[in-house]
Amino acid sequence: MKKMKRIMSAVTGLLMACTAFTGINSVNAENAQQHAMGCLPATQEDLDELKSEVMAENPGSSQTEINADNLADMVDLSQNRFFPGIGYQTGNSCTAWATTYYQFTYAARQAYYHKYGDYSTAVYSPAYTYNLINNNMDSGSSVSDAYRVLTHRGAFTTADFPADSDYQLLPGDTQKMREALNLRITDYNYTSIKADSSSGTDGVVTGNKDNDLDKLKALLRDGKLIVTSGYFRYTTKKIPGSGEYAAVENLKPRIVTEDNAVGHAFTIVGYDDNIEYDINGNGTIEECEKGAFKIANSWGNQAREHNNGFIWVMYDAINKESCCDHVEGSLVTENGSFDRAGAFSDNTFNYITVGYKDVKLTAQIDLITTDFNSFFLRIANDQIRKSVGYKADAVKKILVEHNEFKRDHPFSGSVVLDISSGLSFDKLEDRYFTDINYDMFIGPYRSGKLKSPAYTAVENVSITDNNGTVLAQEHIGDISKFGENIQDFANKDYRITVYVDYKIGDVNYDHGFDSADVAMINEYLSGSREFSNLQKDMSMLDFNGDRTVDNNDVQELTEYIQARLAAAGKDSVVQSDTGVRPESFVMHDIDGDSDLDMQDAAVFQSAAGV
Repeated sequence: MKKMKRIMSAVTGLLMACTAFTGINSVNAENAQQHAMGCLPATQEDLDELKSEVMAENPGSSQTEINADNLADMVDLSQNRFFPGIGYQTGNSCTAWATTYYQFTYAARQAYYHKYGDYSTAVYSPAYTYNLINNNMDSGSSVSDAYRVLTHRGAFTTADFPADSDYQLLPGDTQKMREALNLRITDYNYTSIKADSSSGTDGVVTGNKDNDLDKLKALLRDGKLIVTSGYFRYTTKKIPGSGEYAAVENLKPRIVTEDNAVGHAFTIVGYDDNIEYDINGNGTIEECEKGAFKIANSWGNQAREHNNGFIWVMYDAINKESCCDHVEGSLVTENGSFDRAGAFSDNTFNYITVGYKDVKLTAQIDLITTDFNSFFLRIANDQIRKSVGYKADAVKKILVEHNEFKRDHPFSGSVVLDISSGLSFDKLEDRYFTDINYDMFIGPYRSGKLKSPAYTAVENVSITDNNGTVLAQEHIGDISKFGENIQDFANKDYRITVYVDYKIGDVNYDHGFDSADVAMINEYLSGSREFSNLQKDMSMLDFNGDRTVDNNDVQELTEYIQARLAAAGKDSVVQSDTGVRPESFVMHDIDGDSDLDMQDAAVFQSAAGV
């Protein structure tokens, strides 16, 4: 066995530039079969930008740290009830199957279990993700674009958007869009297999206890499915005893052309240090011939040279050159000449956490456009940004963005986006529903080279709660004559301000706080009425905690304000005078004028008093 490790050629974070098509992509290069793939490139810069986006969308979150202590000999997450089972991709949608069907479904079921203590059977649709990022062509997609959708928009289930939906179909159900916002990626990161500097060697895997494997093993131990990608032309062998297939090497074309540089995304679901195969055929199991990762593919459970849709990948196959003696690294077949490549040739291993989001407000944009992928939305709020110290350019930029658009994607319908998370709008102390201008910019995405102008007409922009109840709306124009006057909409920019102004207690959204609101709040407190997340924030008026808003709460508020005024020696006090938490101050400032005085007690008395 070779003593020294060799440097792997895969560059950290740089996915190979590949095209995607349906063609000859065999698991064993000697036995070509028809399979779809679909991995498009994402640079390390793009993945790092994605990490920053996820953190900005989830303030206060911290990226998962990998602790490689106490690793077991084997882990198999495919046996967990969170795993959705093997699926069969349609078209070149492998990226969406790996990221959405397998990884997001698994992590979403974990989140459901942790929140409710029960198992979910929901399966999330790869077609939903793929169709939002495929540029209206069945030509593949990148993991970074898929993760952006799952971060900003969540996912539809297969019940709401079937996995075999036509690749040109875009989601249109606005209530389902709002429901999808409730469960999204809250943490994203990636890792790679690097050199072990402490040992002075060069980062090639030498055996089943090689510490270059520890990060991936630790992620799997901690319940993280791992998505990776690269060339997928495995040479497989049957493992003695079990009869299961294991990949012992991966091949790439010696001459890379547009037609054969095909990438594939897939999911690592486990590992087993006890898998053994005599790779060099010398009759002895050496250290380099022990251990394998288990991957879930998206070619169905009848895929050739798989194990009911799974396949083992020997640890040694990760190496660009085998660590075992007397193993050749090239092959000539009727389909061309191949050289050995690492089994995970992109050397980028993506992992996520999915969590529930407390969506307060959403923006709904009703529009018609000749190219869904060629416009973007930017949302900001000067008042809130200033109050929490945001810089002038601290805006929220959402929707799927691409550097190059290959085909127009006509769309007529609505887009729904969460405007509360990531900008501190979700904190009660920011009074995100009182006297607020939401400033929006909708226009063409210009950082790429559009081959033709994009034509977009906006009809309405609405601010709603998470149940879809409209709080404020701006009507922009009639889009019924879009086709007749289309030149008027070429690369058109829209700058729109939507004003939202509600006070504490105004749960029926009629811009006043009265007995009708108190009746609704009491129904909510008794369990006979459901509230939106916004209504829950606006209804926290049960000051004595007896689950009823009545004159006792009026008395509680009156005494609270009197004590604050007496302590300050003033007729009215602002939050800095009181020393109470900002959210507590907002709850007691009933009239919403940013100070506490007896007028607040009078307003509450009028609505809730007997």
